[in-house]
Amino acid sequence: DELLLAIGDTLRAVVGPRDIVARMGGDEFGALLVGRDLAQAETIAEEICRAVRAHRLRLGGEMISTTLSLGVAMMPAHGETAHDLLMHADLAMYEAKTQRNAYRVFSPDADYDRDLTSRWLWEDRIRSTIEQDGFILYAQPVRSLDGTVAHYELLLRIEDEDGALIGPGSFLPIAEQSGLIHLIDRSVVRKAMALVHEHEMAGLGTCFAVNISARSLNDPEMPGLLERGFHELGIDPSHLIIEITETAAIADIDKARRFIEPLRRLGVRFAIDDFGAGFASFSYLKRLPVEHVKIDGSFIGNLARDVEDQHIVKGMVDIIHGLGKKATAEFVEDQETLDLLKVMGVDYFQGYHLGRPGPVCDLRGRNGKRAA
Repeated sequence: DELLLAIGDTLRAVVGPRDIVARMGGDEFGALLVGRDLAQAETIAEEICRAVRAHRLRLGGEMISTTLSLGVAMMPAHGETAHDLLMHADLAMYEAKTQRNAYRVFSPDADYDRDLTSRWLWEDRIRSTIEQDGFILYAQPVRSLDGTVAHYELLLRIEDEDGALIGPGSFLPIAEQSGLIHLIDRSVVRKAMALVHEHEMAGLGTCFAVNISARSLNDPEMPGLLERGFHELGIDPSHLIIEITETAAIADIDKARRFIEPLRRLGVRFAIDDFGAGFASFSYLKRLPVEHVKIDGSFIGNLARDVEDQHIVKGMVDIIHGLGKKATAEFVEDQETLDLLKVMGVDYFQGYHLGRPGPVCDLRGRNGKRAA
């Protein structure tokens, strides 16, 4: 945070009083230069690179140096809309990344990486989906030992132009990189609370789990959004489970606790997702007030054929239980794996063998069905 503030101040010191400097998201900044020709824009780009390279920031007793990559797009030569100008400046910036602390001017004739163009198109689609509240929720059952549904995990989809559904692996990494992920998290949380309300009004005490990103742990609006939703809708907070990945939780345990504890006091339940994926010390679990721990699917997929995975999973389950928490296994794809997990003492199970994701509108008909 200190570095971002310092770079922002450095940029403002270089550009003119009529120019605009803004943080675009993550570690990306933009500058809108007013009334300049290409030669002037290049001069300012060189000055920015030089100023950032010369900047030093003392953090934790060490002097931190910084470099940047900068892309330049001119209006109207390189585009007449904000979208085209930003996309072309971004493409030029990525070309500049081939060198450290350099700038490039967009060229209409250059053969830019198709992946970068695709990223910009995805960012545009994500923004549009957020503005139109167009995310689609699917639900996958998480079952107890007796096969009944304990709760549903909500999974995100986007509808393509031809009506096909696109999974989160195609757009969430781009949302993370572009700083849009916290807006997606807010949208999903709102939808989840509305779903809880719909089921409570129908006399169903269905519980739903939603995943939030590491950024939302530091989003000042998220706790208030949840509290207002519980109050305005009159829903039971215990019908909502918030899943946080292990890597997000251990990145800053104190921050995670500050986020979790006041919401737990309201009744919200929490789960650690992808447990074991980061090979972190299990000791951090003692400090996090979560009820559920989901063992990462990489340990489950080949469990029936991998003795080492069996020992690891059994050890995880024992530690999870020893800390007074419930263990969930995801990616359960066959009966043999399910039987092994039951012997190991796992509490909850999720995977295609137990139920595939389906539209949330179908949940009432599926509620409570037992595993095949």
